[in-house]
Amino acid sequence: MIKMIQDKQVHVAVDAFGMSGIRAMVVDFTVPLLSTRYCVFVKSPDEVKLQWDNFLAPFSLMLWIAMVVTALIISVHLTLLCYLGERYGNQEAKEIKFYTLSDSLLLVLGLFCQQGHDTTPQTYSCRVVCISTYIIAMMVFGTYSATFISFLAVQDNRLPYTDLKSLLEEGGYTFGLSSKHAQNYISERSRQFLESKFGESYQDDVQPSVLDGLQRVCNSEYSYLIPMDTALAFKGRVDCEIVPLPRETSLYIPQGFAIVKHSPYRGLFNYNLNRLRANGLLYKYRVYDSMRRTCSKEKRIWTNVRLEEVMAIIILLLAGIMVSVVELLLERVTASRTLMQQQRPPRSPGLHPSNISSWQMEDNCELEQPDVV
Repeated sequence: MIKMIQDKQVHVAVDAFGMSGIRAMVVDFTVPLLSTRYCVFVKSPDEVKLQWDNFLAPFSLMLWIAMVVTALIISVHLTLLCYLGERYGNQEAKEIKFYTLSDSLLLVLGLFCQQGHDTTPQTYSCRVVCISTYIIAMMVFGTYSATFISFLAVQDNRLPYTDLKSLLEEGGYTFGLSSKHAQNYISERSRQFLESKFGESYQDDVQPSVLDGLQRVCNSEYSYLIPMDTALAFKGRVDCEIVPLPRETSLYIPQGFAIVKHSPYRGLFNYNLNRLRANGLLYKYRVYDSMRRTCSKEKRIWTNVRLEEVMAIIILLLAGIMVSVVELLLERVTASRTLMQQQRPPRSPGLHPSNISSWQMEDNCELEQPDVV
């Protein structure tokens, strides 16, 4: 279309054309109507990587430290109160077993996990500690559960590559353009890298249509430079999920009508477009167009949580089972050795080999003595 305007075949092109310095040399533009940005789109990874930090991400590091310190303080406080109650003969003295520090730690851990306990303190001071811990644990547990469910429900597949250089060198991807002038909207560093890797040939890899380029992204290891708005418009017509590289996004590019150089009608177009902007019609169209492109007609009500996302929990469970089995075997071996030592009869001093040999020597001496008449 720019070529047709340059050759005076048409006078104006009523579409949103990106304003660039190269185009401004041959055509004029009206006042900006919209703005877009060019991004490098690739296929979203299908596999979900095991991310251990998802289970710690709902709370910050300082909050986790505060929870651990709080649990230790509550355990020491509960142990101290029960010890004083058992020592000075109040209700805790009637209990056969009072809370030691290890028992208190297990109790507080159970309270934070919304679990009960078998022994109830008798004094009101210890009961107040338990009730306060229950209330704190309930609020913390509810907050963590809601945030953690949000982490599982929102599927965020992180790309292993963040820029074009790592994508092409380490990922083995090829590169294509939606149009030849699209190369003007990427960074100078990326453009120099493309020229050093592919030469000038990468400028010829232009797909016949946007849909063909996006479909090639789904079918092969292919990266595609395309405007964000155009990609969102065709996103629902391809067979896969496409995502942009986070570090290969251009600045916002203004768009406007392209018109013949030094056209006398340019002022008329600008006047009417400014009136549309002043009345809010351009903003309304931009909001409506953005909602139409981003909102899919097929609304997904349920979000499936895949096995890979909860694999860390299963691994922790299996690790706990293995550790408990190993500890059981060690306890069994230790108990068997202790029982064998207890059941082994004590050695008699008369059965010692040195004693037996001395007795034999004494008997021989008695036999060798002559009879006295």
